[in-house]
Amino acid sequence: MNVMPLHVMKEMGLEVTRPYGNVCGIDSRRVPSYGLIKNLRADLFACSDISTMMDVVVIDLPPAYGMLLSRK
Repeated sequence: MNVMPLHVMKEMGLEVTRPYGNVCGIDSRRVPSYGLIKNLRADLFACSDISTMMDVVVIDLPPAYGMLLSRK
C-alpha cells in the first residue's frame, strides 16, 4: 500500500474516495488515517509513456515529518 501525507494530498488538489481503517507506524503507534484514494494514476517523469494505477492511503502527519520512520 502507498502512503501520502494529508498536506501533500491538499497541495495536489486530490480528494479521498473512501474511508480507511487504522494505520500503525513502525513503533506500533496509531497514525491518524484520513482515507483512501482509490486508483490514483501515477505517470513516471523520466518515461512519460509509462503510467500505473495505485491505491494511496492518506494519513494525517505534520508537514515537518519527512517519513514515517523515526527513532527516539
